[in-house]
Amino acid sequence: MAHIIAYYDFSNIDYKKYLISINEILQSKVEEKTKIVRLNLQERINFTQRGLELHKHDEENICAFCGNEITIKTIEELETYFSADEVK
Repeated sequence: MAHIIAYYDFSNIDYKKYLISINEILQSKVEEKTKIVRLNLQERINFTQRGLELHKHDEENICAFCGNEITIKTIEELETYFSADEVK
């Protein structure tokens, strides 16, 4: 049987501490681990991310857009770039 709380005193909560924490989170941003100079526009980033999704498991490793070979090094570089697990 669940216990129902009829009353709770919120006057002891330090809301300023929570406000400071929330503002720190809102001011933080996710940054890529790897900087790729050629990805300097959002359109290029979107194009590259979609291309990576399309070619990630493609055994031919040939770009459907330009016909050039996609190296394992390039795929690894892009995967690292898009992992974006650094919050600063």
